[in-house]
Amino acid sequence: MITGAQNQEGVRHVVTLSEAPSDLRQDLARLLQWSVIEVDEFEPPSLQQIRQFISICENARKVNQAVGVHCRMGRGRTGVMAACFLTRFCDLAPSSAICNLRLMRPGSVETFAQERAVHMYHDFLRTSDTELSFQ
Repeated sequence: MITGAQNQEGVRHVVTLSEAPSDLRQDLARLLQWSVIEVDEFEPPSLQQIRQFISICENARKVNQAVGVHCRMGRGRTGVMAACFLTRFCDLAPSSAICNLRLMRPGSVETFAQERAVHMYHDFLRTSDTELSFQ
């Protein structure tokens, strides 16, 4: 339950990856910044959805705020986004990011397609960095 505008971890922005009940939507909108990126259960997010999540994280980091992310069970969709976060901001290889998540939260990144999404995002980052260095 969220009782104030900020919890002890400093979360000021919540990203919901599943459809949220309308009462939760109203509560979150009053208390925190809130974004919805709907990803189907057991499916990987698209590159566009991952980039949207990372953009939210980049903006929050600029103002020293934490971002919370959740889906129904907090393993598959949330795990993919957390692994992509580790890939982007902690410079971890996709397999290392997924392994670290699974050590902290067993069952994270549930399907092979979700694992591939983390690798796809990592490849996107590498391609983007290469393209930027040639311009």
